Amino acid sequence: MQKMAKQFQDWKKKLYKTFVAHDRTPDFTNKAYVKLRPFWDEFVEFKNSDEGQTRMIKNQENAKQKQYHHHLGSSGYRTAIPKWQKLEQEILDRGIKPESRHWLERAMYWFFGNWGTVDLETGKVVYGEKLQRVGQRIAYARGLVESGAWQPTREKDELTYALEIAEHVGRTRGYREVSWEHGLPKDRPTYRSRLRKKEEEGERMEEEAERLHRLEAMVMESRETAREVIARKKALEERMNEEIKRQVQMAVSSIQRQTASEPGVNISPPPIS
Repeated sequence: MQKMAKQFQDWKKKLYKTFVAHDRTPDFTNKAYVKLRPFWDEFVEFKNSDEGQTRMIKNQENAKQKQYHHHLGSSGYRTAIPKWQKLEQEILDRGIKPESRHWLERAMYWFFGNWGTVDLETGKVVYGEKLQRVGQRIAYARGLVESGAWQPTREKDELTYALEIAEHVGRTRGYREVSWEHGLPKDRPTYRSRLRKKEEEGERMEEEAERLHRLEAMVMESRETAREVIARKKALEERMNEEIKRQVQMAVSSIQRQTASEPGVNISPPPIS
C-alpha cells in the first residue's frame, strides 16, 4: 500500500508538471488518460487554488531541506540490498575485508543507498564530498560502541548520530519503509514497555542534577573569588595609607631637621644712636 501511495503521488506530480503547469489538457482518448476525464476539472481547480498553491510551496520548501537523496529507484531497498550483499561476498571471496563490514547494518545500507561505495581493490569506504562527514561519523560511532564507551538505544544509534537528524516515527532509515518495531527487532521489547522512558527520565534527572551541581560550584567559586578580590583591595588600601603616613612623617622630620640646623635671624630694628 505504501508503494502504491508513493507511485500515485509521483503520478499526480507528473500530471501537474506536464499539463496543469503549462495550461494543457491531456488527450482523454489516450488509453493512459481515459479514466481521468471525470476528475480532471476538479484536479486542475484544486492545483490552481490558493490551498493547492500553498501546499505545493510548502512541499517544495520541505524538499529543499532534505540533504540526502537515495538512488534506489522505484524498487527501493528491496532489490538493492541483495545486490549489495552479493557484492560484499564477492569482495570477501577475493580475500578483501570491506571497511563497512563492521558497520551497523542499516547504516551501511543507508550509506550505499545515498551514493556511498566501497573500493573493490582495497575494501576502503569511498565517501565522496557530500558523504564525507556522515561516513566519518558512522565509523567514529562504531568505534565508540565497540570500545564500550557508548551504548546506542533503539533508533538512537550510529546512523542517527552520524546524520544528526532524529529518526522519523513510522519508518526506519536504511531499510524499506517499515516501522521501528520491525526495522529494529532487537529493541522490540522496549516498544511496549515504559522501562526505556524511565531510564531516559533517570538519565535526564542525573544530567540536571549534575548541571545544578556545576552551577552551584561556579556560584561558590565566584563568591570566593569576590571575597578574595575584596580582601586584596582592602589590604592594598591599608598598605597605601601606611605608605602615605610614612611619607608624611618623613617629610615632617626632614623639615624639622632643616629648621634646627639653620642659624637664628635677628629681625629686631637697630638701636637709635
